[in-house]
Amino acid sequence: MLLWFDRKAEIVEASQPLKWPQLPRYDARFKSQNTRLYLAYGSNLCESVFQDNRGIQPISAVNVLVPELQLVWNLPGIPYAEPCYANAQRRLCQNQSLNSNEKPLVGVVYEISEADFAHVLRTEGQGYIDTEVECFRLEQDRKSITTCPDELPFRAHTVLTTEPTTETSDKPRQHMQPSNRYLSLLVTGAREHRLPLEYIISLQSVGTYEASTARKRIGKSLFSFFWFVPVFVAVVLERRMADEHGRIPEWVNRAVSWCFSGMWWTHRFCFKPIFGDGASMRSEAGDGSMQFV
Repeated sequence: MLLWFDRKAEIVEASQPLKWPQLPRYDARFKSQNTRLYLAYGSNLCESVFQDNRGIQPISAVNVLVPELQLVWNLPGIPYAEPCYANAQRRLCQNQSLNSNEKPLVGVVYEISEADFAHVLRTEGQGYIDTEVECFRLEQDRKSITTCPDELPFRAHTVLTTEPTTETSDKPRQHMQPSNRYLSLLVTGAREHRLPLEYIISLQSVGTYEASTARKRIGKSLFSFFWFVPVFVAVVLERRMADEHGRIPEWVNRAVSWCFSGMWWTHRFCFKPIFGDGASMRSEAGDGSMQFV
């Protein structure tokens, strides 16, 4: 999880040269038994996040297509600052055309050590489930994706959040928007790994949230003042209490979940009526409630 107090990402313009990650191409014939294949689809695509900030040292990497998943923006973050983060969820019909509205997930599979994989789980935080999915290798610099690659898929680990248990708990999440800072990390990472141009363009088309009015900027400052310490303590608690495999105790997960539920309750009933919506710049729909599972 990336919070508003993490190092600020620089927005990379199309005209600027990018620093390509110097990683050997993954080859299943030479995979070590002491490594894990980890599928990244969010900010971990970006070298400055995955290698510099989190200190992960990938052994190799390969671009992949994951037909059973799609990228969504329904993982709640911090109102007014980082309203939501990227998440992956199952496509309703995994055998449907790749040209359908529910585009399949594109990402990067890193080969990393067991210790680094545990660190990934530890730093991702509560609510994530370690899941194995089928991945198809993609060549770099493709323009678009119309069919699955012909070669056989391989399996990789990734982290998915628990799905909402009711229809009403999912509705508010559909209207959340990421910050420009966070989205720029995904775009930069996609360009660093030379993911398909079509996918990069789809990322660039995602609407972002900004506290664009004086009222919202005041709300952002006050909200950060009240919630900075509780969220910081929750994140530190997660990382300190995780075991050597990156697993977080259930009581810690519950405590952090209560913290975030309280934060979004405060946004809904106290801040949103006064300072405006801190999760989306779209026309407000519904009551703006937020539930955590």
